[in-house]
Amino acid sequence: MSRKLKIGIWVTWLIVIITIIPLIYHFEPPQFHYSFYSMIGMSILMMLSSISSFQVKGINIILLDAVSFAALLMFGLFINIIIMQLGIFTYLISKRMSKKELYRIPLNSIIFLLVCLVSGLVYDAIGGEIGIIKNWTGLNFVQALVYYVTSFLTNHICIYLYRKWILKVNMKFIEQDTLWEILIVVLQFPLSIILCLMYGFIGKLSIIMISVPLVSLSVIVRLINEAYKNNHFLQQISRLGQKLSEQLSVNHIRKTYFMNIFDIFPVNFVYLVTYENPNDPQLDYVMNREHKQLLPKKFNGLEDISYLAYKQGKSQQGKIKLDKGHFLDEYTDWKAKYYLITPVIRDQQVIGVFTGISENPFPSFRQWKTGTDIICSIYGTAVANALNFEKTKQESERCPLTNLYNYRYFMTILEYRFRQRSIEDAPFSLIMIDIDDFKAINDTYGHENGNMVLKGVANILESIVGNKGIAARYGGEEFIILLFDHDQKECASIAENIRHHLALEDFVIYNEEDEFNHMIKLTVSIGYATAPSQGEDALALIRNADRAMYLGAKQKGKNRVAQYIG
Repeated sequence: MSRKLKIGIWVTWLIVIITIIPLIYHFEPPQFHYSFYSMIGMSILMMLSSISSFQVKGINIILLDAVSFAALLMFGLFINIIIMQLGIFTYLISKRMSKKELYRIPLNSIIFLLVCLVSGLVYDAIGGEIGIIKNWTGLNFVQALVYYVTSFLTNHICIYLYRKWILKVNMKFIEQDTLWEILIVVLQFPLSIILCLMYGFIGKLSIIMISVPLVSLSVIVRLINEAYKNNHFLQQISRLGQKLSEQLSVNHIRKTYFMNIFDIFPVNFVYLVTYENPNDPQLDYVMNREHKQLLPKKFNGLEDISYLAYKQGKSQQGKIKLDKGHFLDEYTDWKAKYYLITPVIRDQQVIGVFTGISENPFPSFRQWKTGTDIICSIYGTAVANALNFEKTKQESERCPLTNLYNYRYFMTILEYRFRQRSIEDAPFSLIMIDIDDFKAINDTYGHENGNMVLKGVANILESIVGNKGIAARYGGEEFIILLFDHDQKECASIAENIRHHLALEDFVIYNEEDEFNHMIKLTVSIGYATAPSQGEDALALIRNADRAMYLGAKQKGKNRVAQYIG
């Protein structure tokens, strides 16, 4: 809601208070059929009803109508409005609203003023009487029912118009929640009748007799509702934990966490700080409730609130002091920020800290703490499993010396490309590379220096191939490259580029005899073949590229590129 609209609501409320309330007092003055102390007692009962509110299916239930109708009969329309306003203020204050939500006070005040006024006037128009009720015959049930129906309809119409016109919410006039609201009104009707009659029989003592079961019922229903909410909360955590456990990539685990956490916890921002180096914490990821990744300009890990959870190893909540500031200040104009910080522990070590930032205080720290502890524990375990999986996958797919793909993984990809050929008709090519006179390098400088040369060649191949294909170590000093969607001409160009770069490269060799680094040059022989014209299956394509390398390049002087001809 815009600031201008909120100001408009406050101004409207002030106008209503200044004009409507005095008019009501003039035309419908207080009628004290009961003592002044009874009015005080009724006000207390209204406040107890307000703070004893509870939720069912997400709907706030406040038993105000029961007290309101009794107040109307006992003191008239004006006192009824005043007592109802007192109840609404009590209810809203008990909710600990943020400054941005304060507009709800005048808004609800106006709505309930209209509800009391309209229903009271309708009750008066149909001949409803006020005063002391001593027996059942002194109360007209039809008139009382009309009062309740008018009260419900006025309230429902006001809320519908507010949501439809001001909040721009697309909603129907009668929805599923409306049925619950009708049920609540029906349940309050007999309670109101009983309260009126008890007041007529025993006076002020009826407040105690009504308030005790009223508050007790509210407490019981609230406990049941809290149990339901906690169960739902734990189910959400369990589902998120399952999603995290199913991921085998650290990046996917992090993305899953950040995309789902806002559905569980009442936070506006979430960020992760990692502690690979405890003296230099790094901001790993920041996201807001709209699932937008943020890139803050300034961050000092040692001064951030997350450092508290890292040092103490446990979840904490609190309020950021205004003079301390926060690196997310550039994204919000909140004057107050509340935080919930939770460490991510793996192998009994804190590896990171998740921090949730909210505009409003966390209503139940114990619940949120338990939830974040569980989720962050699952997150740490899922990350550990993903790292182990990635390590195992790396070892099974990569050559441990050059970090290129190994022959087994390369064959898997190559055979897959041949299986896909019936779907994708684009050609693809294969390049075989052999380092010329590599044995001389090993014999002269040792196998350790030979391994360094292999690593250097691998780095150059990977940089040239990039995302055009995959490079692998074929064995010994031989390498193999698969180029996706490249024909003979394109393959020849890349092969020549590889030969040229390797011929120009200076490879560093350490000579133990003179303890000095030497620069050496090397050359390679390259052969290539293109599928499907030069190989109908994986082994045939490799064999033909290998034949081109030996017959067309090695035997013809080395340091050259040869195409398979056959």
